[in-house]
Amino acid sequence: MGKSKGKKNIHVSVNRKTQTGLAKRKPVLMFIFFFAFNMALFYVVWLSGYFNANIHPRISSMYAHLSSILLNFLNQGTSAIQDTVNSTAYTIRINRGCDAVEAMALFASALLAFPAAGKKKFFGLVKGLAFLFVLNLIRIASLFLTGRYYPEYFDFIHVEIWQILFIIFSLGLWMFWAKSQTEKKPVLEK
Repeated sequence: MGKSKGKKNIHVSVNRKTQTGLAKRKPVLMFIFFFAFNMALFYVVWLSGYFNANIHPRISSMYAHLSSILLNFLNQGTSAIQDTVNSTAYTIRINRGCDAVEAMALFASALLAFPAAGKKKFFGLVKGLAFLFVLNLIRIASLFLTGRYYPEYFDFIHVEIWQILFIIFSLGLWMFWAKSQTEKKPVLEK
């Protein structure tokens, strides 16, 4: 009987270690699950015919009009027609993928999956999406200027530089926000 008790204790000890290990990993597993769920939901909507026919054209048109306003502050003499920014010297079209929607979804999915208070998530989401929106306006304007003045560099700047920068900014912005949620505030001494 003494031997079977010892084996039972070892079994119980292994189960406790396993449970403790899972308990430690639970927040990470929950984050991964909700992040994946949010991104899957985004892609279901983003790839739908309704989004392509009704929402994407409005987003592209809005970016074209706002980018044209920004470029006119730089004396570029542009106008916007639907998803296109035109001037007598150069024309650029805002295609699917140039609207920053995927990068914004990446940021939003990570933020919403992170364990934090709803109010903090809301303000983080609003500020982060606003930042990425403005950054994309700057991106579009810079691509217009690159295409107009340095057309030989347009593809490199568009594909190699801005796509990488946008992903870095999206993830970096989320990491900055997540770190701010986990930092302990110093307690004032009495």
